[in-house]
Amino acid sequence: MAFMECATSQWQAPSVLHSADSFSSCVSSHAAPCWCLRLTLWCPWPAVVRLQSSRDGEQWSRLLVQAERLLQYYHCWGLDLEGQGDSAEGKPSGVNIIHSFVDCILAVVDHLQCVGCCVFGHSAGGLAATLAEQRRPGTFSAMYLYEPVTFSQGRQFPGMRTSEWIDLEHIRQAHKTITSEDLATRALRRRRTFASKAAVLGSYGSRPPFKSFDSNVLRQYIDYGFRELPGGGQVELKCTPEVEARVFRDTYKVSVEAFVHLRDLNCPVMIAAGTELVAAAIEAEAPLIAAQVPRGRFEKYAGVGHLGPFEAPAQVAERALLCFKLAKSKQHWHSLPKGQRMLFQLQKSKL
Repeated sequence: MAFMECATSQWQAPSVLHSADSFSSCVSSHAAPCWCLRLTLWCPWPAVVRLQSSRDGEQWSRLLVQAERLLQYYHCWGLDLEGQGDSAEGKPSGVNIIHSFVDCILAVVDHLQCVGCCVFGHSAGGLAATLAEQRRPGTFSAMYLYEPVTFSQGRQFPGMRTSEWIDLEHIRQAHKTITSEDLATRALRRRRTFASKAAVLGSYGSRPPFKSFDSNVLRQYIDYGFRELPGGGQVELKCTPEVEARVFRDTYKVSVEAFVHLRDLNCPVMIAAGTELVAAAIEAEAPLIAAQVPRGRFEKYAGVGHLGPFEAPAQVAERALLCFKLAKSKQHWHSLPKGQRMLFQLQKSKL
């Protein structure tokens, strides 16, 4: 595993770039319990770039590459974004942290000379990927976004498209059940330290949302999301509750900005969602997001929720790989139905 310090004039916070040599997997999941934001860039063979935030870069790459054949096509990189994993929180709180993530994504794509890569974005990671492509069209050749928080927030906009998959009233009601401030308050109550990583596993493995994780993913999540404290053997979160709360608040501030410009995305975009309503508003918005994108497609997976990439990593990786493969041909991409539902048979390993 190689590590590279990457900094540019565009992005002032120090970052840690994780590289995987000889097609070995490199998963990122910066800061375990901050679960709102994950982003991965897949560069065209022989390089796959994975960028993410709110989780450790290393872990996220591994869990997405659990389908071993991905390694036949991609080389993986993982970036710890601002305030995540081993990267510092470098910009003042007055700057929207999601825009800082976008600055970082574009700087790293330039640094690695991988314009035209594919991107996998989950939750707010999907939002950051969307904003990056809107800011600089052509950055990505294809996008697979799992429940991106690119919200309409239940509003009506001129020219907004609908379909049989979309229930606008349900979206409006779902947004009333929880606010960004509710999520930020929960984040600030997050427990920061544990006696050991084994203690974290015992705690997280017995309660939602973590108990639904694939067991190998959960272990990696803890290994890379916590750091050992000097002296006493305790461990603490890499992503602080304050950073996580800031991500929640800032996400909602820019989500509509991204939504109203979805028609500016010209590359193939797959929007995926689960059916287990861990985050009802996010799941409800997914088909609406897909409908606004000129080359958008929508898939709904039964048996998984908002954290589907952690619950069924191999299956999600397979769908992402198929998406990127079909996106290479306009004919193949247009052969996909606008919306489809499929059932995941989860294959979780036991703790």
